[in-house]
Amino acid sequence: MLFRSAVAGENGLLGNIFGTTKNGGRIGFDLDGISWLGNSGYALINESILSEGDVIGGYTVEKIAINYVILRQGGKTIRLTINE
Repeated sequence: MLFRSAVAGENGLLGNIFGTTKNGGRIGFDLDGISWLGNSGYALINESILSEGDVIGGYTVEKIAINYVILRQGGKTIRLTINE
């Protein structure tokens, strides 16, 4: 069990990479689209429309680009690309 918590627990390797819920489940992010209105980008992540500065699953939307989104939580960074 020590190995499992070290790898999959909230503070384990996978938790640090992907994030976890309080009960140990993995937080997944699905980027399904990016849209622009003037100079403002909007990302469709997990069926939510988000802009830079919004928060999802404890992560802040740091940057929306033409084909990717950067999420950040403390020192953790996730780069999402559009699902094809």
